[in-house]
Amino acid sequence: MIKYRVIGLRGVHYMTIDKTISLFEQNFDLISSTRAKRLDKRIRYLLARMYTGKGMLINVSDFDKIDFALSKKSGLITSMTKIVRQTISGLMVLDGFNSIGGIEELYFNYKLLRDSQFKSSSQTYFAAYQLFGCERTKRQAVVERASDLYHVMKERHPWITGTDDYSLIVSLAQAQSIKSLSPEEICDIQDYYFQELPAVGVRNHQALLMGSAILTMLTAKKRHDILRLIDEVAEELGEYGIIKGTTYIPVILVAYVKLVDDYFNPQEISLYIETFDSSMKLLFEKDYKLALSLNLYIEEKIQSLTRSSVANYSLLVNHVIMQEQIIDASNITLSSELLN
Repeated sequence: MIKYRVIGLRGVHYMTIDKTISLFEQNFDLISSTRAKRLDKRIRYLLARMYTGKGMLINVSDFDKIDFALSKKSGLITSMTKIVRQTISGLMVLDGFNSIGGIEELYFNYKLLRDSQFKSSSQTYFAAYQLFGCERTKRQAVVERASDLYHVMKERHPWITGTDDYSLIVSLAQAQSIKSLSPEEICDIQDYYFQELPAVGVRNHQALLMGSAILTMLTAKKRHDILRLIDEVAEELGEYGIIKGTTYIPVILVAYVKLVDDYFNPQEISLYIETFDSSMKLLFEKDYKLALSLNLYIEEKIQSLTRSSVANYSLLVNHVIMQEQIIDASNITLSSELLN
């Protein structure tokens, strides 16, 4: 039986793949029994993955209460759509912000963004949620830095930079790994990765934005070696049927683990994914199941980086995974809104 560890509320504990799958399926079913039962399946999947990654079961009562309270707070005329509201409700329960105080703090963050000329949009609420990632006293400075970043990006890419990018920009603005860099330097690095990633198979526009931002946070500089490793990892995983086009973030993170810890075992990854796929009862598209299993595998490996030389990287990658999940939720809700 393959075992791996996840971070729970009481520290590190070990779970078998079977138990993990069971927890994921329970979370998916529970989310589907809440007020969000008609929420886009992709978002229910993502929320279930996030709860499973923390070794938690979603509390249906807490979810419904916070979702109801948010709906009352936002009122009838609001840019916070139902899809966004219910996704953020799931995040707030997950991270322990499911209280009236948490809602007030979310709106405090939202006001900071609006006062700094960020436009009113459903995606602005995800950017507001990102601000929970830093201390309240530092949020004004983070928002000002995010505003500077946005204007630099807008000047360089006027046709493709907009409200959809708010969450990603706030994530960059509060990243500790690049706090010493100016907005121009950050954009230089992100532009470098944005231009180079297509050569290693990442071509979707949203994938390029996400991948380049994550690499910027991870490396804090232009590094050709990480691009070479991404290509190598993707090629080796491709021999086991793992398609890099649909799992670009996990592939990037696997390459990063190889870079800092010199560890990469494609056979182990393949066995993990095969076991996961054969045991999963829920019907999901192959790409979703693949991304889920690979992400959970990576989270386990990140937790194993305990040597002092790489411990800080473990914390950094965990932070990036959390930021990526929120940005991913933002992107999925956006596409879901467009379809509806």
